[in-house]
Amino acid sequence: FATLKNQSNVRVASYPSSLIYYLGFNTQDKQQPALGNPALWQAARWLVDYDSLSTQLLKGQYQTHQTFLPAGFDGALTNQPFHYDVAKAKAILAKGGIKPGTRLSLTIINQPPYSDVAQALQASFAKADIQLDIEPVAESELWGKMRGRHFQSIFIYWGADYVDANSNASTFAYNVAGGPKTLAWRVGWNIPELSAKTRAAAAESDVKKRTALYQELQTEVQQNSPYVVTLQGQQQVGLGKNIQGDYQGIGVSLLYFDRISKR
Repeated sequence: FATLKNQSNVRVASYPSSLIYYLGFNTQDKQQPALGNPALWQAARWLVDYDSLSTQLLKGQYQTHQTFLPAGFDGALTNQPFHYDVAKAKAILAKGGIKPGTRLSLTIINQPPYSDVAQALQASFAKADIQLDIEPVAESELWGKMRGRHFQSIFIYWGADYVDANSNASTFAYNVAGGPKTLAWRVGWNIPELSAKTRAAAAESDVKKRTALYQELQTEVQQNSPYVVTLQGQQQVGLGKNIQGDYQGIGVSLLYFDRISKR
């Protein structure tokens, strides 16, 4: 798309996709107890250089995003309370008793953009003396590791199954005994109270109340959870500059050609 942007008769349009990208910590890992320490989760939020990732490294193909609902979903929060701040991260780590030199393995898919992002995270975490050992694997192997909790930390995407807040809330913020092996289960996050809130939000019939409940859930997960949501994907399309009315919804099926015309 960089080449297309230099064409005088072409413009590149970007539309948000339903894919979000996050760093997750396996809180039940026996070899590295720091993974279950909320101080690590909090510090990690300040050790991601969000703007550099989205604008410089990934050239605008992804946008900074910090909640589990993608922008474009009803009720999605787009606030960005976290930014790169090594001093703040160091203070959180010290207060939480996490020792300098703590090492974590970071499992990723062995191809871009994951390899590029992993190297950037490795460099930024090192500034706070947290060492990330990158473990690149095939995507099929990565999902197997996740489902079996055979990882320490992971950088990966999540895609909504349908265009409703419950699609993501029911995996990021739901984990009950004997229940489905959601994303919250995969990272070993035991959240009975939050899970009850997630079920209540799904059952709420009043639109305004339901939106408010999902925004509360997003805030709780954003502020204190073993996930660090960092990016949202963007679908880029090259269009002639005489095209107007182009629109791509958050779902891949939400493409309306009747709105499009030529000048």
